[in-house]
Amino acid sequence: FATLPRDLADNARVQFCGPAGTDAVEAALKLVRTATGRSGLLTFTGAYHGMTAGALDVSGGAQDVRVTRLPYPYDYRCPYGVGGERGAELSARWTESLLDDPKGGVPAPAGMILEPVQGEGGVIPAPDTWLRRMREITAARSIPLIADEVQTGVGRT
Repeated sequence: FATLPRDLADNARVQFCGPAGTDAVEAALKLVRTATGRSGLLTFTGAYHGMTAGALDVSGGAQDVRVTRLPYPYDYRCPYGVGGERGAELSARWTESLLDDPKGGVPAPAGMILEPVQGEGGVIPAPDTWLRRMREITAARSIPLIADEVQTGVGRT
């Protein structure tokens, strides 16, 4: 644990070493489902989390009804047509509205998985304010947040 960033090194209790990043994603998905007793997941358009069954389910383009895909903030192809901080704010508000709507069709999920920098999606860094907002949204609703930093390097984003 000594090589981890200070906050992680001081508080880390368990380390999972797998042969590939997709194994870490699978373990994280199983962990949040077991810990919460819920099965649904939140992920983002353009995501790539690996080639195993669970990792593919939360990657862009997959067809799993337990997975809700949300808009990822992206300046060049902003789903709201505005980009920048405004696009990131609209993405966060959409997420919040979806989770808070009791008739929205999205039950409380087991967890949210995101990439601070989407690799396969085109090397798209998420705005820092959006990442912090996703953490606030998930923490306020007791939804575990999984930061998939396999391609970018843990703690470097």
